[in-house]
Amino acid sequence: MPVPQRILVPTDFSEPAQAALDYAKTLAEALGASLQVLYVMDDPLPGFKMPDHVCSIPAIKRQLEREAADQLAAALTPQEKAKFRAELTSVWGNPYAKVLEFAKERNIDLIVMGTHGRGALQHVLMGSVAERVVRHAPCPVLTIRPEPAIAPA
Repeated sequence: MPVPQRILVPTDFSEPAQAALDYAKTLAEALGASLQVLYVMDDPLPGFKMPDHVCSIPAIKRQLEREAADQLAAALTPQEKAKFRAELTSVWGNPYAKVLEFAKERNIDLIVMGTHGRGALQHVLMGSVAERVVRHAPCPVLTIRPEPAIAPA
């Protein structure tokens, strides 16, 4: 198996996503790989229309884009940026579809992503971005669960 040279980390800025990013940073440095950090912004109000004087959907989207850019900028320290090549990207769309599209377009060798460890009912109702990515990714996917706050006895 070839050594991954292009690693993708999808993030939603959650604790599991941070655990995956931390793992991927270490991996990128050890392998001399580049790191792609991707944040997919789900449409805040799909198909919802409101007069601009009541609520401006474009203004909401611009605000979300600014917040995403700030959070992405904070994902890597200047010291980390010196250790490996990194690219930070945010896009609008369906999270799992955009992750798969990004991986194919960029010829990603490995996807590292966090899992939330939701319960069965929540999974049935909401689905799992990680599960869909694992099933359909064009490359290997490494899923990372965050450390439990209290270790089992």
